[in-house]
Amino acid sequence: MAEPTFGEDGTLTLAFAFAFHQKRLNDTKHRQLLAGVIEEISGQTVQIECIVDKTVSSTPAAEVPLEQARPEGNGALSTISNIFGGGELLE
Repeated sequence: MAEPTFGEDGTLTLAFAFAFHQKRLNDTKHRQLLAGVIEEISGQTVQIECIVDKTVSSTPAAEVPLEQARPEGNGALSTISNIFGGGELLE
């Protein structure tokens, strides 16, 4: 539920519609986990910046089960999914 933007300086900015999501990812252990997964998949080290932007859509662009996104599975990806959990968006 974030809109990603990659800067030329290697910074990944994640814009969230809700402060709750931004605060969750600002937690050090969650940010390190995400950075590790990105590095594992892409081979690139990124700095992650999380912001709240009320203009960002609160609806995920695509909902793909982790097993389909990466067939061999990945414990770290599952952990990231568990950070935010499933459920519905309440307005």
